[in-house]
Amino acid sequence: MKKSLKITLVSIGSLLAVIMIAIAVIVWYIFNPKRLTPIVNDLLAKNLTCQTDLDEVELTFFSTFPYFEIQINNLVLKQPINGSPSDTLCAVGSLGGRVAPFKYLFDKELVISGLTLNDGFVNIYTDSTGQGNYDIFPKTETKQDTSAFSLPFDFLELQTLDVKRVKITYADAQSGISTNIDNINLSLGATMHQLNGDASVNTTVTGISFVKNDSTPIIASISTFVLRADVNNDASKLTADLISDISGMNFS
Repeated sequence: MKKSLKITLVSIGSLLAVIMIAIAVIVWYIFNPKRLTPIVNDLLAKNLTCQTDLDEVELTFFSTFPYFEIQINNLVLKQPINGSPSDTLCAVGSLGGRVAPFKYLFDKELVISGLTLNDGFVNIYTDSTGQGNYDIFPKTETKQDTSAFSLPFDFLELQTLDVKRVKITYADAQSGISTNIDNINLSLGATMHQLNGDASVNTTVTGISFVKNDSTPIIASISTFVLRADVNNDASKLTADLISDISGMNFS
C-alpha cells in the first residue's frame, strides 16, 4: 500500500474517531440525568394539572445501540381530594424500557424491549359528587376527530413487559364500592401486524378484596389469582389458551 494512501486512511479514521467522540460528548452533555431530569419534570408540570415529581431520568444510546434506553426513578403524581385515603394518585419506583428508533424511522416498526415497572402504587378515588382524583389533564376545546383510527406504525413488537410489586386501591363514595389489590406481578410479550397479532401473559395477583357498602353489605376476598394466557388473532378469528387458578376465596 502506498504511503500516501496509508496517510489518507489514517487521517480519515482519526477524523471519524474525533467526530464520534464529539457526538458522544454532546449526547452525554445534553442527556445526562442532571440536565434531562428538570426537562422531563417541566414537561410533566406543563401537561398535567396535578402535582408531579421524579428523582431522575436517564437516557442511554451508545451502550445500548441500536436501542435508546430510558430509565425513570421515583415518579409521583399527587392529586389531593377530600375523602381519598391518600393524596397520591400514582407512584412508580422505577420505570424503564428500550426502543429501536431506526426500525421506526426506516421500517415503521415499533420494537420495544425490556419494558419494566417496579414498586408501583395506584390510588383511584371518586367522591360523593362524582369528582375523581384522576382528572389530571388540562381541558381543551378541540373539535371531535371523526376520522378512522389508524396506527402510526405497521408492526409492533413488545418483546418483554415486566410489572412487579404494584398495589392498587379503588374507592367510589357515590356507589359505596371499594377494591384493594395488594400485589400484582405480570409478564407480557406481544406482536401486532395490522389486524394480526399474538400475546403471551403470565399474571399473579395477591390480596384482592371487594366491599360494597349498602343496605346489604357485600364483602369478598381472594388470596391469590393466577392467570396464564396465550392469545392469537389472525384478523378473522381470535383464539386463546387460558389457565387460571384461584385460592382463598371468601364471600359474605
